[in-house]
Amino acid sequence: GQGERVASPSNGWFPPLDDSGRETGGGLGDSEDLPLSPAHAELWAENGHVYIRDLGSKHGTYVNDVRITGPSPLKTDDILILGFELPRSASTPRHLTSHDLKPIVAK
Repeated sequence: GQGERVASPSNGWFPPLDDSGRETGGGLGDSEDLPLSPAHAELWAENGHVYIRDLGSKHGTYVNDVRITGPSPLKTDDILILGFELPRSASTPRHLTSHDLKPIVAK
């Protein structure tokens, strides 16, 4: 196993939460059911610039609605989207809320 996943200064972790704000089922379960992959994207600063790259995620990383394919420099007011909104289907686990099926969006 990969051990317990937790957020750190260099790694964000967004486990699915139930209605009371607690993690569901002890973790992600099947990441196929979520917009975010367990290791989705990486942000870093280098020479006064901030960059992002996708880490082979299933649903992609987007800068200003364009899916990135390699390291991409970021500018002030860029919109980052990790994954995309997944529709609920008969195979979607019941513990996942509509919120869990949405991408992460940041400016």
